[in-house]
Amino acid sequence: MTIQQLRVALEAAKTGSITRAARTLYLSQPNASSMLRTLEQELGYEIFNRTNTGIVPTEAGMQFLDHAVVILAQMQDIYAIRDRDRVRRLRLGIQSYSPAVEAFLKLAREYRDSPDAELKCINISADDGIRALYGMKLDVVAALISSFMLPLAEQTMRNHGLELVHLRDLPVYLNLRRGHPLLERLPPNADEFDYRLLEQYPYVEYQKLPVRAEEYTTIGSADQVRFRYCITVDERDTRCRIVAATDAFSVGCHMPQALRERYGLECVPIPGESLHLYCITRRGDRQREEVARYIKLLEGELDEA
Repeated sequence: MTIQQLRVALEAAKTGSITRAARTLYLSQPNASSMLRTLEQELGYEIFNRTNTGIVPTEAGMQFLDHAVVILAQMQDIYAIRDRDRVRRLRLGIQSYSPAVEAFLKLAREYRDSPDAELKCINISADDGIRALYGMKLDVVAALISSFMLPLAEQTMRNHGLELVHLRDLPVYLNLRRGHPLLERLPPNADEFDYRLLEQYPYVEYQKLPVRAEEYTTIGSADQVRFRYCITVDERDTRCRIVAATDAFSVGCHMPQALRERYGLECVPIPGESLHLYCITRRGDRQREEVARYIKLLEGELDEA
C-alpha cells in the first residue's frame, strides 16, 4: 500500500470518478485504475462498486476511506515534526458561542508576532466537528452538548479516540428584543414559562446550532418550542440583529452583558434547560501548548461572562 494509492482512492471517492481523480492528481486514467485494482487485490476486498455512471464506495470501502483520511493526515504530521518547535498551530471549530470566539481572538493576539503561526477558526456543528477531529482536519472543537445527548457523545468519543474536556454547564435562555410583548407574560412577570406563547412569533435558529434538530445540541424541551415560522442563519450578528429588530425570538446560551447591551436584548431563562460546554480533542492533545492555552483562555472568558 502506498501514499499515492490512498490519494487516488480518496480523490476518486470525492469526485465519484476515477477519470476525474486521475486528472486532479496529474495521472493517466489507466495508471489510476491500475493503482486502485492493485490496492483492492492487496486488501482482499473492493473499495468501489463500478457502475455506468461512476463509482460508489462499498460498505468495506467506506471504512477503508475513513482510515485513509487519518493515515494521510498523520503522514503530514510526521513530516511536520521538524517544524513543531517553531510553528504554532490551532485549528478550531466552534458553534458561534461568544466566549469561544473571544478566547480565539485573544489567542490570535498572543501569537500575532509568531513568524509561522497557523490559526484557523470555523463555525461548525458538534457532529461535523467530531468528524473533522477524527479526520485530523481540526485540533479542538468547542461544543455545546445537551444532557440527554451526552451518553451518545461519550460513546462516540471512545469509538474515535477523542476526549471530552468539561468546562461549564450553561443555562438556556429565550432571547427577545427589549419591549417585546412576551416579556410581560413570562417569568418573572408570570408564575410559569408557557411554551404556547411562542407559537405566534417567528423563530431564528443557527444553522450550526440547532436546538430543535436531532443533534448533540437538541434541548430536552425542543418539541415544545413551536413558532409561526423559522428563519435560519449561520452567523451570530445576523441572528441578533433579526431578534433586535423584530418580534422574532431565539434560543441559546446566556449572552454576555456587552452583547445584550449592543443589540438591546433581554434573556429569559428556560426552566430546567442547560447545555454542557466541552472542548473536544484527540486523546492526549489537550496537553499540546496551543490547545491547552486556548482552553485556559476560554475558561477565563467564562469566568467573566
